[in-house]
Amino acid sequence: MSSVIKEELLLTALILLSGTLLGWLVGDYTTGLLGALLIYAARHIYQLISLYTTIDKKKEITKPYPKGIWRGIYQESSRQQRQNQKLKQNLKQFISSFQAASAAVSDAIITLDNAYQISWANPAAQTLLNIQWPKDNGLLLTKKIDYAFLDDYLQQADFGKPLEFSPQNSQNSIISLQVTPLGKTEQQLLVVVREITQLFHLNQARRNFVSSVSHELKTPLTVLVGFLEALSDAETLPHQNRPLELMQQQASRMQLLVNDLLTLSRLEIESKTVDEVPLPICQLISEVVEEAKLLSDTQEHHFSLKINETLSLHGNTQEIRSSFSNLLSNAVKYSPPNSTITIVWEENHAGPYFSVSDRGEGIAKRHIPRLTERFYRIDAGRSRESGGTGLGLAIVKHALYRHDAELKISSQIGSGSTFSCQFPPSRAIHLHATDSE
Repeated sequence: MSSVIKEELLLTALILLSGTLLGWLVGDYTTGLLGALLIYAARHIYQLISLYTTIDKKKEITKPYPKGIWRGIYQESSRQQRQNQKLKQNLKQFISSFQAASAAVSDAIITLDNAYQISWANPAAQTLLNIQWPKDNGLLLTKKIDYAFLDDYLQQADFGKPLEFSPQNSQNSIISLQVTPLGKTEQQLLVVVREITQLFHLNQARRNFVSSVSHELKTPLTVLVGFLEALSDAETLPHQNRPLELMQQQASRMQLLVNDLLTLSRLEIESKTVDEVPLPICQLISEVVEEAKLLSDTQEHHFSLKINETLSLHGNTQEIRSSFSNLLSNAVKYSPPNSTITIVWEENHAGPYFSVSDRGEGIAKRHIPRLTERFYRIDAGRSRESGGTGLGLAIVKHALYRHDAELKISSQIGSGSTFSCQFPPSRAIHLHATDSE
């Protein structure tokens, strides 16, 4: 039994004893006991009011503490009070550090409540967006950023992609607006806005340059390949065969590279897909598997298919076909002979997905985040030998991005790799059994 309870029991016993003595003196024990109960109740009421007043006036709970059970209550309240003060102090220090750090950032950082009203902004928000805090506290963000589609973007709450646009009051600049929900309840939003005008124009210039050069190379390469094919059909001297064969190989490789560059440039320049239709997805997968079998040739890979024939997809035929074909051809190129390549078209909690799993050497974790970069190669010699351009996964990434989808990569050294195209539920088309036959 704790000392606090012992004290309380002792005090209670003394009060009852006092009441008994009072009843003996007046000759009425009932009156004495009633008086004792009133004293006991008055004591508790007094301590309760005293504690409430101290807390209500935000005073510090200090010693000496009352006796009995109230000593324990005061001690615990004092401990909680000290703990809360320490938490407040730490929170103030954190907020101060955060504000100091955000003041040094050139990007505008803004927090919004669940009604999209401004609750805080850093100094850069005034420079970039003319948002001043605390002056603009409680104002709608859409009142400060003049862009017609911003309200729709916030209402849809699909913040996977940043919003890039030119504000009405500054048509010469381009800004990127990224929204992230804050906290477990996501009742607040963190908005990061940065000016990307220079970066945008640099990327645009790069795309235009790559596209222009690729177009300029396409015609002379076509002519060169045509003449090389004509020469290969003509009679040649023995010592000319090998150089002619090498020229054909390199010219074909250059054609593949130019075609991939043109495809990637088109995907980057066009923000949205066109000609979207319900796809005959099972037929499309069957076609790319047949192409993969031809590519496999003497390697004799085994293809294991798990296809949901009642599941289809809404999208662009060429882009989806190119994505699936790239993943499957990569699996063939980097899988050992006679190994199994598994193709899955199914639906999970996140929506439809297409995956290709191989039994190759696997990919180290440090390489995975960079696999979709242009021309990134884990093993340059092996990639060059396989005839790849280094653009396949970049094309897949951009094609999927235009379909609101994501490329997921998982791999383990010695156990192979799995490349998955995860589509959103909104892209799914569910067929009846008769439709899939």
